[in-house]
Amino acid sequence: MKVTRRSVLDALRHPLGASTVFIVCFALFLEFLLPYLGGWLAAQDWFSIRSGLRSSGKEVPLYMTLAVLACFCFLTYSEERWQRFQAPVWEFMRWKHPMRAAVLCVVPVFVAVVVFLGEAGGGAEPVANPIRHPTPPDQFSKLKNPFRRPNAEMLSAFDEALRSGQIDIEASTEPQVVAYGRALQSGKASEEDRPAAFRRHVIEEGRTLFMINCRPCHGTKAMGDGPMSVGQRREPADFTGVETIATLVEGAVFWRVNRGGIKLPHEGAPWESAMPRWETDLSQEEIWKIIMAEYDIAGNAPRESEGHAQATPTGQESE
Repeated sequence: MKVTRRSVLDALRHPLGASTVFIVCFALFLEFLLPYLGGWLAAQDWFSIRSGLRSSGKEVPLYMTLAVLACFCFLTYSEERWQRFQAPVWEFMRWKHPMRAAVLCVVPVFVAVVVFLGEAGGGAEPVANPIRHPTPPDQFSKLKNPFRRPNAEMLSAFDEALRSGQIDIEASTEPQVVAYGRALQSGKASEEDRPAAFRRHVIEEGRTLFMINCRPCHGTKAMGDGPMSVGQRREPADFTGVETIATLVEGAVFWRVNRGGIKLPHEGAPWESAMPRWETDLSQEEIWKIIMAEYDIAGNAPRESEGHAQATPTGQESE
């Protein structure tokens, strides 16, 4: 049978041909172009591409599944289009020719071989999260969380925000903030209660920032089980354990949040991950508040530097 340009165009316009071309082109895009697109975005430079990006390999089946579902929705949206799609399939199934039996045998065997080789060929071991955290650069290891031990100026600003209504006492979910705010309004506030109420207010603000920026990966309870944690080569850290943030001074945590996990310096190995550099989206004050909330949500306290007393555990605020 002579193949003409018109016959090829007619085949591509047919729902079956168009769907097949779309799926094949999408698969080629995922296989050959997506890594370069990811490298271009990760390079943070419009004119360069970062090579050697690691991938879990799970994104290709996920995107292919979504592409097939999109194709199915497109075909079934119109009854006429769906009937046209099925027509050549049913015609082939009714075809009384040895070729039909050969195709029905060869295609499943081919798919089985491809799947087997794909599963058996992967010799890379799963990446486990290292237990020991690398030492942060000196400029970060000595940092202190300014909200952990607030100074007089910060406490005075806190009182003024409560008096002026800038901080909505009734909307607060922290009992210590509500109790101190009401006592302040009635003139019965205690100086001893002020630092604890201030810290709980900071934690409340940090919890909101955590839910917006960190929860997708680290989860609502900071257990590393957020909706975006699936498929990552290195699992997001579980902050509730005793081997993660509980072993770190807050300066080290600030370094990890501030600099992220992409393109870490040499001292960051082997902790490179998909966590972005939050210094480009969050202020230093917001990062410190998130760190306060992380420890509170996880039920842990930060490790103090040598020569300092241990930080007060979560929920046991004291001066």
